[in-house]
Amino acid sequence: MNGIVDSEFLIRVIQEKVSAEELDIFEKWLKESDANKEEFSTLILLWDKSGTSKAPSAPDKEKMWDKIAGTLNNEFQTRPSFASARHQQDRFRNNISNSSRHKIQQTNNSFNNFLLRIAFIFIISVSVFYVFENYSPIKQIPADDVNAYMDEEIKLYTLIANNGEKVTFPLGDGTIVYLNSGSKLIYPSFFDDSLRKVELIGEAYFNVRHSENRPFEVICGSAKVTVTGTEFNIKNRKNHISVVVAEGSVKTSSVFNQKYYTLKKGDMITYTGDKKIDFLSGVDLPRQIAWRYGKLAFDKTPLPEVVEELQRYYNLDVTYLDKAVQLKKLTGIFNTDSLDKILSIINLTLDVQITRMGNRLIVDGIKLE
Repeated sequence: MNGIVDSEFLIRVIQEKVSAEELDIFEKWLKESDANKEEFSTLILLWDKSGTSKAPSAPDKEKMWDKIAGTLNNEFQTRPSFASARHQQDRFRNNISNSSRHKIQQTNNSFNNFLLRIAFIFIISVSVFYVFENYSPIKQIPADDVNAYMDEEIKLYTLIANNGEKVTFPLGDGTIVYLNSGSKLIYPSFFDDSLRKVELIGEAYFNVRHSENRPFEVICGSAKVTVTGTEFNIKNRKNHISVVVAEGSVKTSSVFNQKYYTLKKGDMITYTGDKKIDFLSGVDLPRQIAWRYGKLAFDKTPLPEVVEELQRYYNLDVTYLDKAVQLKKLTGIFNTDSLDKILSIINLTLDVQITRMGNRLIVDGIKLE
């Protein structure tokens, strides 16, 4: 990887510790090639298995070599048979030229290098084997090799992003799923050769690996989204489903309406519990997918829905002391680095009093003096 997009940068992306500008750089890098998507997927797998510990600094090669070489030499010197041979070798060295002595030293160094390389390869091989052998949720099956798995039972797994957390997850086909707080993704142990199908509860952003002959399908409540390779956000909160396309195009339909709608970049469709369908073009994408950039966006949103979003994002409990405040609506985009700042702005804008007490919000209509 060149430039700013290195392993340290990608780990900060996984940890959600990048700015909006850095996230934009990452998105552009990810779109450049399938190889970049595969590289990011592999890093996620390794990171998932290694835990969330801090990435180690690059080791000092010279110091490491001196330490290992010293250990090898000490090991050899403590062996009686080697010490005896070393004594005979010293007597022989007294009778040879400096050139020959240099060649023998090179041979010893080469032997040490050989042992070091074998040890290094063994450690790396065991580590890689452990990571991929123990990573079981999904498999990628080449289209021409699916028959080999026909007798294997397809299992379903559930990926959960609890309140207060977001999850980045690679599927076996190279698709990247960004799961928002309070959401679940149900996916199979492997995809077959005709359809890649998952189910979403909550909200997620999909960066789908292109495959013309293997459509990618998302079932979300009463809605279905079918794509071959694109980027889109889909959300289902209380039977209110919305689909927004960030790149490419998708096809959507509903169990209440079998008609297919084709959405392109900037298009948005919503399905509601009363079977109503709204289609919009040229929507404000940064606002619609603000959560992907570490922001919260609201557009004439009722206060209860705003509070619910804060509940999910910060893992909070809520108590209402005044039901009348639920009629108020909020518009705005907020950075998520400070909950107290968000609450202060809401209080000032809506003339309410939302007080934070630990992990609980107290919502009241009376302003404190």
